[in-house]
Amino acid sequence: TQALPLLKKYAMRAVVFIPTAFMGKENNWDVQWGNKRFGHMTEEQLLLVRQAGMEIGSHLVSHSFTGWLKEEQLAYEMAFSKQHLSQLTGQEIISVSYPFGKFEARAVEHAARHYRFGVGQSRPVALTGGLKNLFLPRISVYRMEHSAAIIKKVQRAARGHYSRRDRMIQWGAWASILRQRIISDKKKERNLYVRAETG
Repeated sequence: TQALPLLKKYAMRAVVFIPTAFMGKENNWDVQWGNKRFGHMTEEQLLLVRQAGMEIGSHLVSHSFTGWLKEEQLAYEMAFSKQHLSQLTGQEIISVSYPFGKFEARAVEHAARHYRFGVGQSRPVALTGGLKNLFLPRISVYRMEHSAAIIKKVQRAARGHYSRRDRMIQWGAWASILRQRIISDKKKERNLYVRAETG
């Protein structure tokens, strides 16, 4: 309702990264001040964005921190999100945004099997084979920032540098990552308990 009309007005193209399990749902994976929740786009809204000429990219399936995913989970998240979005939009999905902006060598290697581009806020990882397009810099833009500050952030990010404030905010993402881990562990405990009770 806000970004798309402006993108169309100024003839700009954006990439919209989608965590496929959350289409039409709230971002309950995130820790927010005041426990606020925000809704993700529905499939219908996503198709409108696609029809307006925007690119659709993957944000994996469950917006999980890749560093804590088992090998088979990471493979599933990378492949299924692309497959789901390709079927939905009728376009090839060529880019991925790593959840929480964090990536490590294993995530980049998996991404290389499915995508041409990847964005994140971690420092570049030591990899060979021309994979630099899979850890392009991504910056966060906050409502209190003016255009000059955003331009400066883009220039810094292109050199692999981020402001002290942005790095501190990114550290705050660990609260959401830990919340996911706790919820996941509780679900596993509950499932084990149910299996034990039912024999």
